Amino acid sequence: MEQVHGPINTPAFTSVALDSADDGSEQVRFQEKAILHDDGWLKFGVFFITDRGAYFAQWNGRRNTYDIRYGIEGSRIATVDLDSIGRSMLPDDDIMVITDHRGGKANIEIDGRRDARGYLLDISRGRSSS
Repeated sequence: MEQVHGPINTPAFTSVALDSADDGSEQVRFQEKAILHDDGWLKFGVFFITDRGAYFAQWNGRRNTYDIRYGIEGSRIATVDLDSIGRSMLPDDDIMVITDHRGGKANIEIDGRRDARGYLLDISRGRSSS
């Protein structure tokens, strides 16, 4: 298994991700390799959305589980915006910005950010399945 991504492309992903999130959800609605932009640092891992929340996690090979580095309950999501981060010497990074009701933000770089945004808006409105 990949060091930071774990079993994302295997049938085991759903059960491992749900156990790691431990939010009472029964399904993973979205999953993808991701980069969390955190105060100038880039953290590599996976981003997944359950019926009740969204998570950025990194694989812990010693425990065979995901360590959640960012998580938010759907009811705490205020906005989900699509944006980009400009770079002087590199191409811009397209990101999804999740903002909570207190103004806290998570900047997540994923290819499927438009699909993820739709799922996040659903769970923020209390819709548990699409």
